[in-house]
Amino acid sequence: MKLIALWLLSIPAFCALVFEPNRGQTDPTVQYLARTSTGVVFVTGTEIVFQREKLKPVRVSFSGARASKWRGVDATGHTTHYFIGRDASKWVRGIESFERVRRANIYPGIDVVFYGTAQNKLEYDLIVAPGADPTQIKIHTDAEVRIDPQTGDLFMGSIRQHKPVIFQNKTEIKGTFKKLGNHDFGFALAAYDHTKPLTIDPVIESREYIGASGDDVVTSVGPGGTASGTTTSVDFPGASGFAPGFARHGTDVFYRTAGFTLILGGSGDETAAPSTLTSNVIQHIAGTTNSRDLPTFPMVRRPESMLEYRGGATDGFIWLIDPSFTLSFSPNASYIGTAGEDRIDAITTTSGGFIVAGSTNGTGLLPELTNTKPQPSPAGGFDAFVAAGSIGQTTSDVVITMYSVSYLGGSGDDRAYAVAGQENGDFVVAGETASSDFPIRGTAAQSQRKGTTDGFVARFASPFDSRFALLSSSRW
Repeated sequence: MKLIALWLLSIPAFCALVFEPNRGQTDPTVQYLARTSTGVVFVTGTEIVFQREKLKPVRVSFSGARASKWRGVDATGHTTHYFIGRDASKWVRGIESFERVRRANIYPGIDVVFYGTAQNKLEYDLIVAPGADPTQIKIHTDAEVRIDPQTGDLFMGSIRQHKPVIFQNKTEIKGTFKKLGNHDFGFALAAYDHTKPLTIDPVIESREYIGASGDDVVTSVGPGGTASGTTTSVDFPGASGFAPGFARHGTDVFYRTAGFTLILGGSGDETAAPSTLTSNVIQHIAGTTNSRDLPTFPMVRRPESMLEYRGGATDGFIWLIDPSFTLSFSPNASYIGTAGEDRIDAITTTSGGFIVAGSTNGTGLLPELTNTKPQPSPAGGFDAFVAAGSIGQTTSDVVITMYSVSYLGGSGDDRAYAVAGQENGDFVVAGETASSDFPIRGTAAQSQRKGTTDGFVARFASPFDSRFALLSSSRW
C-alpha cells in the first residue's frame, strides 16, 4: 500500500498526543479532538480544523470525499474528565483516548489516518491501497494556496508545507505539490512502481507558531509522572463562529497522572500557578480565573466567602483534587479575591497545610480572618499577599480552613511569584517590587531601590498560629 503523510505538529513533551472521542465536551459536529502545543485539532465528518487562540482557524478538507465516520484505533487506557462550570449534568467523565483515528474509503481504496509520532508530533496520512489512484486526492483549504517556485514549498495563508519527500522503500521518487486552484492542491509524481508502497511526506509548520509555546503550559511536575498546568479549552469554531453553548474559547486548568487527566474550568479563562505536587492523597492546584462559575462542590469553607467569585477582573482560586476519587469533593474550587484584580501565582504545601502567594489591588482580602498582623492593609497600587490554610475531614464533611492572610508591599506595585516552606515552619516568598518604601526587615542585602523594579525575598514565621510575622526582607 502507499502512504501519503500530510501534517506534522508538535505537542508538549509531558504527554503523548492522543485523540478523544467527543462525548459532549465540545460541539456535537466534532467526532474526535487532539491537543497540540499550539492549540486543538478538531476532526469532524467534513473537515479537519486546526484551532489556535487568537489566530484564525485553518480548515482542511478532501474534495469529493465519500461520507464515512472516523473511528479510534489503539486505545491508550488513559481517560479524561471535564469539570467545566457548576452544572454537574454537563460534566463529562471517563472519556477514553486513542493513539490514532482512521476514516476508511475517503476515496476509493484510500483511508485517512491521524496519529501521534514518537516525537510527540501529529501526522496526517493517506493510505492508498495497491492499484488505487492517488491523483483523485484533492485537498481543499480555506486559505489561499501558493507554491514557492524556488523551494517547492506550499503556503496556505500562515501555514507552510515543505516540499514532500517521496520514496518507495529507501528509493527516492521525484514529486511536487500540484496547485489545483486558489484553494486546492494535490501531488504530481514521477513514474514509480504501482505494485509497491509509496510514501509522500510533506511537513507542515505555521509561521506564527514557530518558537511559540502555544496555550498548553506545564507549570508543575510531581512524582509518578503527575503534572499540572494550563490547557486550551476545546471550544470548536464553527464556520460562522463558535456554536451556542460552546463559545468560551480560552484556557482551562489540568491535572494529569499516568492513568487520567482532569480538566477544570468555567465560562471564562483559568491559568495555573506553579504548585507542589506530592504523593499525598490530596493535591492542591492554584491559579487565577475570571470565571464566576467554577465547580464548587459542597464542602465546608471557612470563611464562607470563598464559595463565590469576589468581583473585579480576576480572582485567585484553589482547586482540591483527590486523585484516588475515594473522597466526595473532586472537583472543588474555592475563590480568594477582592472587588479588584487578584492573582495567585504560587502555592506550596507544608506540614501545617498550604500557603499561596500572589498579588491584589483590592481591599478586604479574606476579611473574616484576624491573623493578619504582618501587614493588615494594602499600601497602594498592587500589593503582594500571602495566605495560609489547611484541608480537614469530619465524619460528614470536607473542610477547608484559612488561618491567616497578609499584604506585603509599599506605595508602588508589588507582586509575589514564588513561595516555599521551611522545615521549622517558616516560609519564604519572592517577587518583584516597584515601591521605594517596600518594607525592609533585618539586615538587608539591598535596602534601597536601584531600578524601576527590584526583586525581593521575604521570610515569614509560621502562618498557622500566633507566631505569624514578617521576620526579614530584602531587595535584590
